Amino acid sequence: MIIKIYKSKSGFTLVELIITVAIAAIIGGIVFAFFNPLSQLARGRNNQRTTHINIIASAAKERLIEYRGAFGTNCSSGPLPATTTQIGTGAGNYNLSACLIPNYLTVMPQDPITGTATSTGYTILYTSSTMQITISAPAAELGEVISVIR
Repeated sequence: MIIKIYKSKSGFTLVELIITVAIAAIIGGIVFAFFNPLSQLARGRNNQRTTHINIIASAAKERLIEYRGAFGTNCSSGPLPATTTQIGTGAGNYNLSACLIPNYLTVMPQDPITGTATSTGYTILYTSSTMQITISAPAAELGEVISVIR
């Protein structure tokens, strides 16, 4: 009686493993490029900036209309700036929150990246000839220009 012993060859060869890893890397690269989480986060922050400047511009325009163009009336900050100025409480900034809180806003929105306790990260400009208020987000990402005129 002859007994034959068969050895089973199980497992993967080195070539099979390298091919599998290469395919996984290619698929991972495609998925990362398609979804690009950093770009998605930047778009989300830009959407937040757009919402913020719309809220600020609407509140400022409402106050301007209520005071018939005399925005600085009963406001410690004085008239709106005729040059582009940072909104905030720091030196050189225009303290818009003193004019809008609590009657028009409950809290002054801040830029998600550059906003601090003394600067919102947004700018304001008032054109008195047209009574237009321009609020901008200079720290917008992905090359976007975020600005609203009311």
